[in-house]
Amino acid sequence: MKALCLLISLFAFSSSAYSSSLFNVDESLSTVSFASIKLQYVVEPAVINKVTGHIDKNGDFIFNLPLRELNTGIPIRNERLNTLFFDSKSFPQIQVKGKVDIDILKADKAILQKNIPFSVEIFGTKNNVKALVNIVKVGDNIAISSAKPVIISASNYLIPATHLTKLAETVGGIAISNTVPVSFSLVLNK
Repeated sequence: MKALCLLISLFAFSSSAYSSSLFNVDESLSTVSFASIKLQYVVEPAVINKVTGHIDKNGDFIFNLPLRELNTGIPIRNERLNTLFFDSKSFPQIQVKGKVDIDILKADKAILQKNIPFSVEIFGTKNNVKALVNIVKVGDNIAISSAKPVIISASNYLIPATHLTKLAETVGGIAISNTVPVSFSLVLNK
C-alpha cells in the first residue's frame, strides 16, 4: 500500500512539474551548433540535436543539450569529442538556464531582438553568459535564435587542457583552439 501511495505521489508531482511548463522545446526543430578551429583557419562545424527543455509560466527556462547527439558529420570525430574532450560519460549534457520576459510569453504576437542573460553548465562548471537573441512569438509557438555567435572557451568551464591535447594528438598534434563560436535555433510550442 505504501508503495502504491508513493507511486501516486510521484506521478502527481511529475504531472504538476510538467504542467508548469508553458512552452516545450520541439526537439525535432531545435539545434545548437558550434565550429571548432584547427590550424588557425580550418573550421569544422558541429551540431547538437535533440535539445530538450521548457519555459515555465514565470518565464524561467531550462534547456538540455545531450552530448551524445553531437554530430560533426564524421562519426569518429563525434566519438573523439565525446570521449576525449567532453567526457560525456561523466558529463552527458550541457545545461542552459535563464529567464525570458513574461510579457513576451503573454503576447499573442511578438518580434524582437534582446540581450538575454543565462547560465551555461559544461563539465560540471557553470558560467554566466549574455547573448543577443531574436525572439519571434506567434500564438502558441516561439522561435529563439542567436543574432550573433556566443563565444565559449573550454578553459572557462575547467575542461582540462589535457583533453584538448589528447584530441589534437588524434589528428597528428595539430593545434586546436579551445574557444568556439556557438549559435542556436530553438523552437518551442505549447
